[in-house]
Amino acid sequence: MNKYSESPAVNPQDISEAIRSCYWKHVDKNGPLPEVKPELGPCWVWKACLTKKGYGRMLIPKDGKRIQILAHRLGYAIQRGPVPENLRVLHACGTRTCQRADHLYLGTDAENGRDTAVHDRRSEKLTNPQVIELRSLYETMPLAELAKRYNIAPHYAYKVATGRSRRHVGEGVKSSTYRQRFQLAATGD
Repeated sequence: MNKYSESPAVNPQDISEAIRSCYWKHVDKNGPLPEVKPELGPCWVWKACLTKKGYGRMLIPKDGKRIQILAHRLGYAIQRGPVPENLRVLHACGTRTCQRADHLYLGTDAENGRDTAVHDRRSEKLTNPQVIELRSLYETMPLAELAKRYNIAPHYAYKVATGRSRRHVGEGVKSSTYRQRFQLAATGD
């Protein structure tokens, strides 16, 4: 069982001022224009922890425990109103980390599937040399910067960097030697 439901109800009256303050500390209102719909204006990007799928997440107290909640669900409730249980908060901009209220809307699982297809999030590709380079940079560069550099989602950058995706590239090579191997491949030695 997941440690959190992906679509729990979120009611604005249940969100304390401390949680609201903490939430806003992690939102950058000077984000990039969305590639899919630049006319929407800049995204407000989540700067803190991400889920494996690349969505913002936050731990909040509930019933004496700390539970994980998706940041855009919390942001929608803070900015627009209640989020009913089992409805998704979707991103019109296609940016999973976006927190801007007018980029967010409520939808069903079916609408979420169509939204994913429209934004074509599954077609992120890197060449083998890019995979090797990304892995070498992972030791010294934040995931958000890697994702931006290669124009991929942060969750995909994480999967590639940690070998959870594209395992066959650089197989058996230690992380610190990826750059060395990439340079050898480029020179043909």
